[in-house]
Parts: sequence; C-alpha cells; structure tokens
Amino acid sequence: MDRISFGISGGLGEKEIQKIRDDAFDLLDKVGVEIEDTEIVSELKRHKGIRAEGALVFYSGEIVEEFIRQVREQNDEYFLRVPGRDKPVIRPPYLCMRTWDLAADSARPATVEDLQRAAKLLDTYDAEGVAPIHPPDTPTRLRQMITAKTCYENSRGLGSYMPAFSVREMELLCEMGEAAGRKWPHVSLQVPHSPMKLDAKSLALILEMKRSKRTPRGITAGGGAMPLSGAAAPLLLPGLLSQGLAEALSAYGTAKLLNDKVGGFCSIFPATFDMRYSGLSMASPEAVLYWLAIRQLWKEVFGQEVGGDLACTAKTYDAQAGAQKTAAILTAVMSGATTFVSPGMTPTDEAFHFEGVVIDMEILAYALRVGRGLAWEKTPTSDIVREGRKERTFLVHPTTMRFREEIWDPPVFTNDSMSQWESAGSPSVVQRAAAVARERIDQHSYRPDKPVQKDLDRIMRIAEKDLA
Repeated sequence: MDRISFGISGGLGEKEIQKIRDDAFDLLDKVGVEIEDTEIVSELKRHKGIRAEGALVFYSGEIVEEFIRQVREQNDEYFLRVPGRDKPVIRPPYLCMRTWDLAADSARPATVEDLQRAAKLLDTYDAEGVAPIHPPDTPTRLRQMITAKTCYENSRGLGSYMPAFSVREMELLCEMGEAAGRKWPHVSLQVPHSPMKLDAKSLALILEMKRSKRTPRGITAGGGAMPLSGAAAPLLLPGLLSQGLAEALSAYGTAKLLNDKVGGFCSIFPATFDMRYSGLSMASPEAVLYWLAIRQLWKEVFGQEVGGDLACTAKTYDAQAGAQKTAAILTAVMSGATTFVSPGMTPTDEAFHFEGVVIDMEILAYALRVGRGLAWEKTPTSDIVREGRKERTFLVHPTTMRFREEIWDPPVFTNDSMSQWESAGSPSVVQRAAAVARERIDQHSYRPDKPVQKDLDRIMRIAEKDLA
C-alpha cells in the first residue's frame, strides 16, 4: 500500500548556505583561531596553507577545502545518520553527573549503581554510544575507567566517546574498549571553544601521542562547536552558523594535522543564550530553528544528515519538558533525522531520569509515527462508504482491520477515558513511565562473556596501578 508522507520545507536556500560557507572560510583565513600553546602553533606552521601571528592561527581556503573533503569521508560525530541503518539510532545523554530521585522529587549526585541501572534501561532500547552517567562516587583518577567498564558490563553498545586526560588513560580506555568488542571511537577529545578558540590541552595530548608513537586505535578528536547566540557567538544568522562551522572545521582539521592517526568528528551544537537568566537555553523556539538550519547546512556542505536532540531547559519531566522535547524531536523527524540523542536528560547535561527515558522514547515514537505518514487506500471510496453505511459502522470494515498498523497505540501516553483512568488509580504519566522503567531494568539480562569479563578486570587492575 502506498503512503503519503509529509515534511518541513523552506529555510535556507542555496544563496544563504553559500554565504555561511563563504563567511566561515573568511573567518578562518582573516580572523583566525586562537591556540594558546607556542609549541602547537609552531608545529602547525610547518603545514602548507597555515600561517600564524602570535597565538592566532590562520587557515587558507585550500586547506579548509581539504578539511571538508576529509569530513565528507570520515566523521565520527555521534549525531549523524548511521549509513545502512533503517531502524532509528538511540544515543544516551552525555555523562550526567546527577540522577533524579523520583521519591524525593529532587536531583542527587549519581552513583555507580545508578550507572548500572541506566545502562541496563538504555540497553533495552538498543541504545549505543556515550555513557549516560558520570558517577562522582568514584576516585577521580579512575572515573573514566570505572564508567566505561560499568557500561561494558551492563550493555551491548554503551561506553564509547569517553573523555580522557592523559595518553596512558587513553591507551587503557582503548584497550578496554577493544577487549569488550565495542565500536570505535573509544575516546573522544573535544577541541573547540567559542568564540574561535581551540583547546590547547587536548591538542597537546594529540601531538604527544604522535611524537611518542603511542596513538591507540579508537581515538577521535575535533568538535563539537557550541556557538552560543548573543554570548559566545553572533546573535543572528548567518554569523552564528558561520562561526560554528569555522570552529568545527578548524578543530577537526587541526587535530588531524597534528596527528593523522586520530579520527575526527565535526558538528555544530547551536543554542540560545537566555538574556534573563544568563544561561544556556536548549529547545527554545530559536534553537529548534537553528537545528533545522544545521540539517540543511550539513547536508549541503558535507552530504551528511544530522540527528535530533532531546535536550531541553526544563528541570524535571513536566509540561515544559514535554513541549520542548516534542517540538525538537517532531521537527527533527519531519526534516529527515534518524539518529536521536539524550533520552532521559533534563536540563542539558545535568540530571538523568529513569522515567524520563521511557517518556522520551514515547515522544520519539510519537514523532516517528507522524514521520511515517498515512496509508493511501486504493479501494474506491464509494465502495467503502457504501459498505460502512450498510453495517452502520466502519469498525468491521476490512480497511479498518489495518488499525494495528495504522493507528499508534501508546503504552504511556494512553488514550483511556477519564473514568477508565480514575478506575486505574489516576496514575500520572511520570508514574506510568517509572513503572515501565523498573520492569525493563528488572527484565534486563545482558552480561559479558566470561573471557571478556576477565579481560576487563585485568585492564582495570592495570589502571589502578598506572593511573596514580
């Protein structure tokens, strides 16, 4: 049966995208990127197309074109569509350090036990990628190792893109990722800072790996640019996106110039700066539009499709969270996104909610149902209506028997009547979601094979000794 699907149209045209691209090239060639490390700057100046004035590094149009070519061929950015995957890709929030305690109705510091349960819950949704929780109840020197190991022990796909702060830590994280049989990248180094600055410490680690010939397999570096409109970047388009594109490209390309053994990731995470509260505002109306523009820009410049983000500014799962998350994900689906990140998180990068994962997956299912479109019935309408009138209902008509395929039946956003809801005890959406989360965690059964577990324990013992 044919389907009629709908989508979001309009936005940036060819002329606007070309201006953003040209402005980004102009920023890199004439404004430059700041790198506060004389050794890094000296190393970069050895490459054709790079010049420097003090801490400012400038990139010629030719070398930026080469960066774009490389991004088109290899981009480890976890927001992107995964080639060959028809099923939506789910990626966790990025290392929340707090967990929402539903009984206390407040956030508290996360624990390793929280991470275990979060990994199990997300694994039931086939999530893959970053660790959802960064538990502070661990020794700082071993936090990354414990976090990765916990993910490997309780899920099939979590624990990649780990941060690291020394070459030895990167080596051990990569060794553990390889032992667990996980996809690259095992370690991710974030390079760009707004406005127009690259992180010298990360670049120094990248160069140290090259010079010491200790670049393990599974390292990616780059950006991840986060231009904050009106605060760390221009308020209006095209300045916001031009600066973000320049930062992302310079971070990606600079890392590879210093060490061609590392992979790279390239993306922009645009956000609104709230003038009243002096902070980040995710999923604002403006941010929703920024993401639509980013999807158009990335498709045109890199030939890649950007996913959708469930991040929001709400503090808990309330009406604000529902509105912001649904707006962001519905527009993402309607503009072609198939990868979705940050289920269970409010606000951005702060607290992980177990019931929130279930709610967010329901929001995603809602949006995906809209994106699937409507069936186009080829049976003559006159025949259907004639038969329905004869029966005095369409409930028994053969076309209605497709309701299981065509009508979404949500488990949490139920469509029961008021009396049916009251007879069930008047459960809130959050309460229903919490019950679903507990059930999914209790039924989770994944454990690594014994040889893998033995390897993970061995590497952890080495880390305890080496990461002193």
